[in-house]
Amino acid sequence: MSYTKFNLEVLENIVRTQYGDFGGLIQVDRSDSYDFQKLCTDKGIDMKKYFLLGVHFGTSSLTNVSKQDSIYCFVLLLETKKYGNSFDEISEYLKNNDNKADIQSFDFQVTFQELAKCVKRFHLGFVSPLSKHISEFTIKENMS
Repeated sequence: MSYTKFNLEVLENIVRTQYGDFGGLIQVDRSDSYDFQKLCTDKGIDMKKYFLLGVHFGTSSLTNVSKQDSIYCFVLLLETKKYGNSFDEISEYLKNNDNKADIQSFDFQVTFQELAKCVKRFHLGFVSPLSKHISEFTIKENMS
């Protein structure tokens, strides 16, 4: 399976844990009524100035998450003044400029209730480093 639809290298060096015992992928379907764009606006970011490129989340301790009911949200943004205001404008600009970008990062805390408003569906998966030694595989599904 190929994931050429997304350049996950953008996140590779910023999505890290202390030991990195497992690594993976996540796919998200955004909500139709409230999305990360609106969340950014609600958190004080002027989204007329930026185009949302990506989002990542993190915490140093799940104990803190349960006490605070929130996690840190980091958004990756492109300046619309430089790159354009739409997906098509920005992709064209990047294509004509060696596909180089200066990505802006902002962070804020987000409650799980706010996060749930942004996400319609998600699927998260991760594997151990042992997976790099497997080049061919089949998955047998078992019911528990």
